[in-house]
Amino acid sequence: MGSTSKSKNKSKLGLISERVDDIPPPSSDGEEKKEKKKKEKKEGEKKEKEEKEKDEKEEKKEEKEEKKEEKKEKKASKKEAKNEGNDGLPPGWKKAIDPTTGRVYFFNNEKGLRQWSVPAAEGDEPLPEGWEEHLDTASGKRFFYHRPTKVVQWTRPVAKST
Repeated sequence: MGSTSKSKNKSKLGLISERVDDIPPPSSDGEEKKEKKKKEKKEGEKKEKEEKEKDEKEEKKEEKEEKKEEKKEKKASKKEAKNEGNDGLPPGWKKAIDPTTGRVYFFNNEKGLRQWSVPAAEGDEPLPEGWEEHLDTASGKRFFYHRPTKVVQWTRPVAKST
């Protein structure tokens, strides 16, 4: 009885092993695909994050350069106004740019004066009626304009003696 039961058991084991061999292992493809998708997703997120950081760095760099350029322009504008401030102007007078209008004006802090027209040099007689004195920004020289007749000239007009 012992040998027959062993052979029966072997045959049962054989059948079981055959059946087990016939059954394919659980599909690892689904899990591999899931893992692959997770990995791809992580890589995509990482790439997106890197690109975003790169873009932010570039934006900050551009902003920094723009601010630097603005500072340069302001500094140059102030320097220009300062350098041109005494060109042909009487002592104590300076030229500046009105930030609101962008127009050039003249000021003398010692005398507490501010004006749009170019100040006359000390010792100069007042201009005749209708004449205005202006500054040519290109050359830095003063010129004179007679509004009623629209005459423009470089030489200072003299009042006619009566």
